[in-house]
Amino acid sequence: MQRFVGTSQNCIMEEYIWFLVELFISGKATEAEASELVYLLGMHPDSLYAVKEFLNEYNDPDPQVTSSQKQALLNRAEKYPS
Repeated sequence: MQRFVGTSQNCIMEEYIWFLVELFISGKATEAEASELVYLLGMHPDSLYAVKEFLNEYNDPDPQVTSSQKQALLNRAEKYPS
């Protein structure tokens, strides 16, 4: 049962990370939410890699954040916790 609980928590964390990514790319993330996203991506390298690939490939017809804002977020996550 303990193994299932850990797996379930990982799925919830992954869903929450993607929720924060959605807020970020929509331009609706607060600074606190963006900082939380940086923290979570810094603590979960697999998610950081997946989000990085997504942001690099995602072609938003009406972008709410710039490429430099995306890159700044990723740079902060890659350097976390420094």
